[in-house]
Amino acid sequence: MVKKLFLPLQGVWYDKIKSGEKTTEYREVKPYWIKRLNIKSVDFCNIKHDGKTTCKRGSINWHSGLWPDVVIFSRGYTSERMAFEIERVSVVPGLKTDLKIDAPVFAIKLGKLLYAS
Repeated sequence: MVKKLFLPLQGVWYDKIKSGEKTTEYREVKPYWIKRLNIKSVDFCNIKHDGKTTCKRGSINWHSGLWPDVVIFSRGYTSERMAFEIERVSVVPGLKTDLKIDAPVFAIKLGKLLYAS
């Protein structure tokens, strides 16, 4: 059974993904996203911050067989949609993403485009 993750996006981000300019979607590591992504736990022991905020990746422990396979984006809350296979989800430093935050974030790497409307 395919597990789907639904994400409404602001138009600017939707357009960047649709054009292929943006191939990874980011979400801050918070309890809400841990639950939405069906993650069992996140290991932060590998994420190290120094004065310049250089970080190493953390690791994710999934609930067996419960991670999402497909992400479906909508342009805001309209009927315009596109779907991608999820290639992988990892934990990366937030300052090196379009979120520009000094915290770890989930990086949802997009795979094959399944459909776009």
